[in-house]
Amino acid sequence: MRTSTIAKSFFYAGLVMLLGLALTQSLSEVIPGKLGLFLSRNSEAYVALLVLCPWIDWVRPRLLGRSIEWPVAVSAGAGLLLAGLALREAPWAPQIVTLNEAMIGCSLIIPYLQQRRPAALWSMLLAGGAIMVPVVSAGSDAFVTDMAEAFGMIAAVVLLVAALDAGLLRGRPVNRVRSLWSAAAALVAMLLVHRLTPAAPTGVVEHVLFFVQRANEGLLVLIVMLLYYASRPALSRPRDTRSTSVTSVDSPREVRSSH
Repeated sequence: MRTSTIAKSFFYAGLVMLLGLALTQSLSEVIPGKLGLFLSRNSEAYVALLVLCPWIDWVRPRLLGRSIEWPVAVSAGAGLLLAGLALREAPWAPQIVTLNEAMIGCSLIIPYLQQRRPAALWSMLLAGGAIMVPVVSAGSDAFVTDMAEAFGMIAAVVLLVAALDAGLLRGRPVNRVRSLWSAAAALVAMLLVHRLTPAAPTGVVEHVLFFVQRANEGLLVLIVMLLYYASRPALSRPRDTRSTSVTSVDSPREVRSSH
């Protein structure tokens, strides 16, 4: 337990440090080269991880089965949506305003994560196909392109739940081999899309690639969460109050019998 707590502390401290360095535009100075440049451009991913992982680790288990479960989850999603829309119009520095995509994406992810079982994969694929329709028709529309990061994070978490369903939604150990393979596949996909995407897309395929390439933060979120939850034991399940009450009643009897 102590080892898990220490590892978790390092994980969250690292995310906060990366986000702070990215927002102050000093990350590329601390980590030079292409790696520093890549990390400095993914502040939205750090925000998403700092929203989603604490929700999965602490908030969701405490809400399961309670009457306030869905009101809290929906309210959290609505709050993130309003914050994202307000941030989009805020007169602040670009590196701060750009975080609106992460908040808008998380506003839909939080209620999705609160369910007991994941939605059918076919329904998610159908929704993903529907998203591609305005992408292709809008071309390089600024709003649609900006929302690529939000859609990418939503798609990433859907894939994450599909890969780690038992660990994320049911409190069971995850399949670590499948998690590692999934993370490797996501990394390869991210590199391939980055390599194949043209700077000025023209056709349908190029517009889709450009949209997916803008959603790289979602793939980064997917990779980090796959590795993070694959390296941890099963998440704690909500306590059964009935078993707790039985134990509290029986324990004095057991103590007396032992004497």
